[in-house]
Formats: sequence, C-alpha cells, structure tokens
Amino acid sequence: QKFLDGSKLDVLISYLDALNKDVTFRKNTPPEEMKDYTALLLNCYIKQKKIKELEKFVEQKDILEQPKVLETAIEVCKNTKHIDLALRIAAKGGMKDAQIQILMDIQKKYTDALKLIESEKDKIKKFEMFMKYGARLLEKEQKKTMDLLIPLIRTLIQIKNGNPSEDYKPEELEQLKTLKYEQIVSIFSDEINSPIEDLLNIIM
Repeated sequence: QKFLDGSKLDVLISYLDALNKDVTFRKNTPPEEMKDYTALLLNCYIKQKKIKELEKFVEQKDILEQPKVLETAIEVCKNTKHIDLALRIAAKGGMKDAQIQILMDIQKKYTDALKLIESEKDKIKKFEMFMKYGARLLEKEQKKTMDLLIPLIRTLIQIKNGNPSEDYKPEELEQLKTLKYEQIVSIFSDEINSPIEDLLNIIM
C-alpha cells in the first residue's frame, strides 16, 4: 500500500517482478494470492505506460508456460482497454480460445475469428470451437461459417461410415469417432432461418 504512490511505482514494479521470478516463492504461494501479485504488477506496468516491459514480462519462457498468469495478463489488458495487447499476449501463449473471445465479444471481428478456427489443425479442437461459437458465427457470417463447416461435417460422416478420406493414427481415429456431427446439426437447427438442411443436402 505504501508503494502505490505514483512516485514509488517503479520500486513496486521491481519488487513484484522479483517475486514472480522467484520459483520458490511461486511454489509456496497460494494460486489466488499469486494471481493478485501478478495482476498488481501488470496494472503497475500499464499505469506507468511501460507496455514494452509488460510484453517482455509475458514473453519469458517460464511465464508462457503458466496459463493462469497469461489469463491474468489478458484480463488486466482487457479491463484497461489495451485490447490489441491482450490479443498479442493470447497469440504468444497459444490461447486461441481467448483470441476468439476477444475478436467476437469486443472487436466484433467475426471473419478474423473464423480464420483462427480455420487455422486449427486439431479437428477435435476445431469441433469444440464450432460447438462453442458456431451458432453466433453462423448468424454473423453465414456463408464463411458454412464453408468451414462443410468439410468438418463431411469428415465426421466419412469416419462414422468407416471410410475416412485421410490417414489417421489409430488413437486419432478413435478420438474422432467420439465426435458426432449430429451435435453441430442439433445446435444450428434451432437457429432462425438456419441453413443447416441446405448444408446437409450439400454434404450428403
């Protein structure tokens, strides 16, 4: 509290940065308390307009391996209206879900969100993204969403029928068999003016 005065914030930053770098301290500190220290550090960086220092902090290898720290950094940036910085942190941490949420909920950039989903190589993760965001994307960007959905649903139907068009490792194939294209269909079929019947006609 004594160091929250503007003239002493740089000293507080040095102290909090040292705490975050102290592996023993991190290991022995409850997660919620550590989260508070990290949030305070990141807020101090922003208050002092030390954006480059903040970015360097989250780019540290051990920090990038701590999802909770990155989540805190993203929330702090969102709360302080540093949206582009929040996106960069999410991208550096490989947090695609956080990127999609920012693009859709804050920036309303639905096409960019679709591009991120399209770039996902893991079909299971892509399926989960469609289950989570697909209905909204279908409403905002119907044609582009359909263009992405068609190959995914076609793949799942082929796997269900026992004739996949690609070679998969046995464990990948077993995982993909658990995904049911009907789940996507059931979500989208409730949408007003849903094109899901047209989509199924195209696929079938």
